[in-house]
Amino acid sequence: MKILKLEIVINKVSPKPPLTSILGQNGININKFIKEIKSLNIKNLYKNRIKILVKKKSFKILVLPPTINVIVKDILKNKKINKKDIENIYKIKKNDFNTSNKKKCFNMILGTLKSMKND
Repeated sequence: MKILKLEIVINKVSPKPPLTSILGQNGININKFIKEIKSLNIKNLYKNRIKILVKKKSFKILVLPPTINVIVKDILKNKKINKKDIENIYKIKKNDFNTSNKKKCFNMILGTLKSMKND
C-alpha cells in the first residue's frame, strides 16, 4: 500500500498538472479521483491536506483539516487576529492537537502565531 500526501484546495480541483502527473504515476484514474473529491462536499476554501491510500488501482481519500499556518494566513489577508479567530482555529483543529486541554491548545496556536511574527 502506498500513501500519497497532497495539499490542495478541494473546491478548485481540476484535471491539470501537477495533480494529474502525481495521480497518473501512481495508477489512479484521474476522472474517478476528481469525482470522488468533489462528492466530499467540503465547503472551506483552505488548502486541505489529504492522504490518498493507494492499493493497486483502487484508492481511498482521507481529508485532514488545514494546518494552522494556512488558516492564519487566510485570516491575516483581511485583518489582525483576535481572540474570536483563535477560538475558530481551535474549533477547526481541536481533533488534531495531542491534548484535550483547551488552554494548552490555545498556547500551541499562540506559539504558531508568535513564530509567524503576528502581533
